[in-house]
Amino acid sequence: MPSYFHLPVEKRKEMELPLAFEKPFCEAIQWQLNKPLMTCDKTLASEDLTGGGGETTNNATPGNRGSGRSGLGRKTTEDFEAASKRQRTNNGKARVEGMSYGGWPLGRVMEESTRAYCDGPDKAASTLVKATSEVGTTIAPRIGDVTDAIRGANIVIEMLVGVLV
Repeated sequence: MPSYFHLPVEKRKEMELPLAFEKPFCEAIQWQLNKPLMTCDKTLASEDLTGGGGETTNNATPGNRGSGRSGLGRKTTEDFEAASKRQRTNNGKARVEGMSYGGWPLGRVMEESTRAYCDGPDKAASTLVKATSEVGTTIAPRIGDVTDAIRGANIVIEMLVGVLV
């Protein structure tokens, strides 16, 4: 017998298979496919990544040496301390906390991006669990009907055995 997803919808209806599972499952898969690989807009302050407000320069300054890289070398110790105390919550609001990872912005970036990345699979898993439980409640009465039919068949078989003996 072909699997559930290899059967056409008409055949599934004929076999009285539940169709409630498809929509949440397809939505979860579509969400996963449409999800961007990595976004940092709500997990950290943009100035922590660019180092100088996003501009690049080719000037030969002592911190930059004309390499075309962002002006990270121009930041002072106070800038790093202020950036390390800034943290964004899940809903995008900034908050101030004690320093973690020694106060370095890279540690904060790693911590926040990992937290944001892990939220996606958790949401997909909860959607699948919800869909599976809905299907389970739909299938449970049918399993009960099959069980009753098997018990009835066993009674008939016992009667036949009694007649034959």
